[in-house]
Amino acid sequence: MANAILSENGRIPLGTAAEADAVLPDDHIGAELCAAREASGQTLQQVSKTLHISEDYLRAIEDLDKDALPSLGYVLGFMRSYAKFLGFDVVDAVARYKIESEIPRDLGMRAAPHYVARRTIRLPRGSVAAVMTLGAFAVLAGWYGMTSKAEAAAPAVSAVVPASDLGLAMPVPTKGDPQIVSLRARAATWVQISDDKGNVLTSRIFVPGELFEAKITDNYTFSARDGGALELYRAGELVGPVSVKGASITGVTLR
Repeated sequence: MANAILSENGRIPLGTAAEADAVLPDDHIGAELCAAREASGQTLQQVSKTLHISEDYLRAIEDLDKDALPSLGYVLGFMRSYAKFLGFDVVDAVARYKIESEIPRDLGMRAAPHYVARRTIRLPRGSVAAVMTLGAFAVLAGWYGMTSKAEAAAPAVSAVVPASDLGLAMPVPTKGDPQIVSLRARAATWVQISDDKGNVLTSRIFVPGELFEAKITDNYTFSARDGGALELYRAGELVGPVSVKGASITGVTLR
């Protein structure tokens, strides 16, 4: 797929005066998703209706247009759903999106490999100051490593989004579709969700307001440290808490 940018009339092929603002590698993950969708014969409108993701958001993902997308928590959820729908390796697709969406535009070297020079860190004079500086870097590195692992284990279906994310309203379970089943945390608890092959989609602490949705036919199973902290919805209608407060659950089918 040739690179493109958005305008009032739709997409404009690069190579025009607008090219200076949107130079990206031709094989970025968004372009590959677009090519796979077109090869399957599906339009953005059809995919949007199936995944319940805005058509404009899907187009922005294909174009790696971060300015047209909501906060990262939502976008990564959309990416997982879209990549899984088109048969991509979800973890790889999400990792590539994080990297490629941050590539500066108008680099002036389309196909050239990108090299980021290693920064030289100068330690302050004195052994005490040096040890303190190294300790601070170690703490930051550990925090970043834990954050990266948590993101890599996120689900490959609908977005799981904290309700407090940038002040956004609490997500609401999808209504009207009898095939959709939803889990929403009403209190913080550890949750693990796996597919029917035993692959772990996510294993982490859900905060109050987080929402996980899937189709009943996906046959996902879930475990939780406190089943009473989770609410079950079908077609957007509240069924009730998964179990009594404080009771742990293991391997329950999400349906």
